[in-house]
Amino acid sequence: MKSQVLDVVCLPVDVAKKVLEEAGYQVVVRTTGTSWEGGKRKRVLRQRLLAERQVEVVVAAEYYDDPALEIGKGEDL
Repeated sequence: MKSQVLDVVCLPVDVAKKVLEEAGYQVVVRTTGTSWEGGKRKRVLRQRLLAERQVEVVVAAEYYDDPALEIGKGEDL
C-alpha cells in the first residue's frame, strides 16, 4: 500500500518541514530558481516521496514582498 504524505505545497519551507517532521518524515530540501536571497521567504513548489519515511521538497524564494506581512511595521495604514 502506498503511503499518503501530507500536502505541504505552497507552504513556507519552515512550516512545511515542521509539519512533515512532526508526522515522522525525514525532509530533504532542494532549491531551485535564481533568486535565492537571504531575506526572501521560501515556499514549497513541489514535493515527492523518496522512500517510505523520506520526503523531498523543492523550494524557491518568492519574487515579491507581500504587503500583508508589512502590516504593523512602521506606519499604520
